[in-house]
Amino acid sequence: MVEFSYVIVTYLSHNLIIDALQSIFQYEESSSYEIIIVDNSPTEGHSLLKEKILQIGYENRVRIIHNPANNGYGGGNNIGIKHAQGQYIIVMNPDVRLMEPLQQDAKARFINSPSLAMIGYKQMGGENISFYRKPEWTFFLSGWIMKLRNKQGKFDSKKDFLSGAFIFLDKEKFEKIGLFDEQIFMYNEESDISNRFINNNFDIAFVPTKKYSHLLDERPFNRNAFKNEMISLKYYLSKHNFDEQRIIRLYLKELNFKKIIAKVLSKKQSIKRFSEMINEMKSIFVISNK
Repeated sequence: MVEFSYVIVTYLSHNLIIDALQSIFQYEESSSYEIIIVDNSPTEGHSLLKEKILQIGYENRVRIIHNPANNGYGGGNNIGIKHAQGQYIIVMNPDVRLMEPLQQDAKARFINSPSLAMIGYKQMGGENISFYRKPEWTFFLSGWIMKLRNKQGKFDSKKDFLSGAFIFLDKEKFEKIGLFDEQIFMYNEESDISNRFINNNFDIAFVPTKKYSHLLDERPFNRNAFKNEMISLKYYLSKHNFDEQRIIRLYLKELNFKKIIAKVLSKKQSIKRFSEMINEMKSIFVISNK
């Protein structure tokens, strides 16, 4: 029986995937695992991925599924999970690198806690943010407080959600809550999964004593990506019946505050970025005058 199924969704990630695979091979602790790559790339990008894996000689160690429709991150993961034979699913981004063995630690935690459904570990990369505040629990300047709570390892499964870059899932429990919501193309899927687990009386754990690496580089602001994030946020808030007006007002309040700070510091690029974010939010959400 396969114990662990790695599911890696890629999109034009052929330059990242080999190092991800090598880190799995280096730190795997059991012969009972499989690796499934779901490639959302167009045909040309998919050919490059297959060629790269063939060059390294990994074609017999991974299963590749081409999904040219690219129905999003959640949709790609669902395809991989439905093909997976493992008792436990490891959702892994192609820019994640293992730093130490984690399989047996996760397995022991699942066995010892029958209600445990999802596990996250300490993420190293960027600002080392392993978990984030759920939108419905946001408050003014909560983003800065969240960074402090990450440093302290103070995770609250009710109010926080784990980074989805690298998570362990109990497959049976995940299937029970319906897997990824494919209405969410990208962003906010982790909050949605977290709430559905909690609503079904399952537990979520964060383990700060063991680590993995996430190659988070400094990326320029992408307005289209932010727009997709806000579209997902609107769907998420509606799905869970959260107070959209209150939450969006808090988001805008914080963005306007950051814009003021950027003006004081004469940071033109930051001013432009915050202005674009504010305008994009106002184009998606209707803010009442109350």
